[in-house]
Amino acid sequence: LERFPDERFGKAEKLLFEAIRQGKSVNFDKATPKRIIDIKASLLEWLCTSSEVKEKVKSKGISISGIRVKGNLNLKNAHIPFPLQFHNSIFDNINLQRSHLLSLDMRGSTVQSFDGWRMNVNRSLLLCLGFKAKKTVRLMEARIGGHLNLHAGEFTILNMNKIRVKFNAYLRKGFIASESVNLKGAKIGGQLDCSGATFTTLNLQNADIGESLFLNNGFS
Repeated sequence: LERFPDERFGKAEKLLFEAIRQGKSVNFDKATPKRIIDIKASLLEWLCTSSEVKEKVKSKGISISGIRVKGNLNLKNAHIPFPLQFHNSIFDNINLQRSHLLSLDMRGSTVQSFDGWRMNVNRSLLLCLGFKAKKTVRLMEARIGGHLNLHAGEFTILNMNKIRVKFNAYLRKGFIASESVNLKGAKIGGQLDCSGATFTTLNLQNADIGESLFLNNGFS
């Protein structure tokens, strides 16, 4: 924290820093169930990109639950070689353009907007199980080396033009897109499962689905 001489950090941020240094997860949902814990976006940016942190973070990576991130989170062009988990948390705008991640799990979290244009994820990307985006999610030309899991996520505009997913893409039961979903020119190596999902418009023009396409079990 001495890297931020002009900042004042609270007990929660100091606890977070120490837990990450020890390779532990931090669940503020359980620790402080009756109040929201604010964490500065600048601190998260440093934790995700600092060479000092990369040396100390264990293979478990950064795992946080139950926070509100103050300010826009800018990880554009970042190279993050460890897993990121942000569960049941609140974000403003997230910029991951042209970033390189090992994995990202944001289940249950809420964002204003999410910009993942040309992002690369070595493993899986999870925006699912209660994830909510109030504005546009951009995943155009993104590269996902594992699964893309949007199961039971809530979206408005979801632009995945020319996305590449090595295995399966899950947009299934509980998935809602109130405006549009664009998968034009997408290439999905495995299944595209939209069973039980709710769409306003779905564009699959020139999409290449390696295995099965599921549009059943209440798909609308």
